[in-house]
Amino acid sequence: MFRISLLLLALMTARVEASDLPTASKPKPSKSKLNTQIYEQESETKSFTDTVKVLREVAGTHQVFFNSQNGVFYLDASLESGSAQNFLAMSQSKKMAVKVTVDMATRQITSVSQQDKVEPRGD
Repeated sequence: MFRISLLLLALMTARVEASDLPTASKPKPSKSKLNTQIYEQESETKSFTDTVKVLREVAGTHQVFFNSQNGVFYLDASLESGSAQNFLAMSQSKKMAVKVTVDMATRQITSVSQQDKVEPRGD
């Protein structure tokens, strides 16, 4: 009787490690319902004005290199047939600046517009 009570006492006070539990009863990590990415998402889009250095088509995608921006940018598929591609081609050939908005996470060009010409004021 003494041995049984000693065994029960040892089992009750034994420390259970998470690795000792069966895999089905392991607690699942809780997912936060709050979006902690709000500040990072704001900085993913970047707008700049620059002149196109190289515009080329490689493997069905348009790659764009700018004079003052480092690296390659890709023309978004929705912009490939339209005025965005024309603005980029004119920027390359006529050395005129264009306004560009880029998703920096994917380096996709999301919008292209012609740079507004600033008229000098005659004071």
